[in-house]
Amino acid sequence: MKVSELKETCEKRVGNFKSYANLSTDEVNNLEKEIGHQFPEDYREFLKTYGCVESGSEEILGYGGPKHLDMLEERKILLQNSLINFQENLCPISRDGFGNYDCLRISNGAADVVWWVHDGNGCIHKIIASSFSAWLDEFCEQAMQ
Repeated sequence: MKVSELKETCEKRVGNFKSYANLSTDEVNNLEKEIGHQFPEDYREFLKTYGCVESGSEEILGYGGPKHLDMLEERKILLQNSLINFQENLCPISRDGFGNYDCLRISNGAADVVWWVHDGNGCIHKIIASSFSAWLDEFCEQAMQ
């Protein structure tokens, strides 16, 4: 799914869609500097178009909206917790309510999406999508339920 199709798709399937901010290119660049990684182009587009999103009971973490949707703050909390192994190249994009996250796993400006599980000391359980755009398809399916 293209990032530009997210709003229309969620509204058709769920009936509601709320985005909170759209970031400028400079704001996205500053966010990348702060985390020390370049986002893949599709997540950059998401941040510039929507910032962060709620649709039905589903959320996509980003930047520029309410604190509970702030990827940067959530990431800082996870990185500071010495009891878990949250890797520095992970950026949480969604949570399941049980302490587990769907995360971008960033490497050289590209990223797949992994399911990070907090059990034990925290680990990547499995790859769930080859890209943020592919992950959006699954997000819309979950938002329908």
